[in-house]
Amino acid sequence: MNGIKKSLRKSQKHGVGFTEAETVFGDLSAKMFYDDEHSDNEIREIIIGYSGENRLLAVCFTERENGITRIITARNVTNFERKDYEENERRQL
Repeated sequence: MNGIKKSLRKSQKHGVGFTEAETVFGDLSAKMFYDDEHSDNEIREIIIGYSGENRLLAVCFTERENGITRIITARNVTNFERKDYEENERRQL
């Protein structure tokens, strides 16, 4: 029950539901990197990519030993993150 409440709170806070956040993993152009700043107790990663709703999102997640991906939080990217993402996309063309 606490996990569900936490998920609902974070979804309401950032305006991104976990169902939409899952779709970012299907973006073949998405960028992934380690979140060293928040990886004290577990290895966390961030993926930045487009969701199925065509929104550029940042999704923080961790991979469990059982192969399950746990989404910690999802949000719209900042202006800085958007600019960095778009510049990297142009360099790859």
